[in-house]
Amino acid sequence: MIVVTGLGPGTFDRIPSVVQNILLDPERTLIVRTLDHPAATEIAERREVLACDDLYSSRSTFEDVYEAIVERIVDEATRGPVVYAVPGSPMVGEFAVRDLLAKRGDVEVIPAESFVDAALRELGYDPIDRGLQILNGHDLPDPLVLDKPTLIAHLDRAEILAEVAASVGRVVPEEVTVTVLAGLGAPDQQVVD
Repeated sequence: MIVVTGLGPGTFDRIPSVVQNILLDPERTLIVRTLDHPAATEIAERREVLACDDLYSSRSTFEDVYEAIVERIVDEATRGPVVYAVPGSPMVGEFAVRDLLAKRGDVEVIPAESFVDAALRELGYDPIDRGLQILNGHDLPDPLVLDKPTLIAHLDRAEILAEVAASVGRVVPEEVTVTVLAGLGAPDQQVVD
């Protein structure tokens, strides 16, 4: 059996207690997508964790990384119950989860707070008001149309952030405020206009 859950956008104490218990269960192998997340780091201080950070440096494309993550999870599941934990929500921007669900029928997904929830809370914005567009910074549409409030995610490297900033700068009037949200939910979160 494979359980997939999210770590939310911040620290371990933000995770619901039922999920905390699953994550700390020593009878399950815990695989985290990355240790570069506050809750994952805290969990790794409490129990053994198998991280997938090594796969990012050993594969040439994100598709190859996702495939390797799924292989790691499936391989570990042959030896016993596995929990795969991702930053945020398993159903928002987690392509390895999508691939795992397509490959296996014995996967239980436990929802979690996503970066979208944290961003909407921080900005005080209800998407039902004027809509919301969510884009992947690694794969912006061309032409880029920003006709409604927009969140651009996956700005995980300086060069991606620079490319997105340049693209947004070409289509947004100078007087429009753009807010950069980083590390939402973590003690060192940053919100910059």
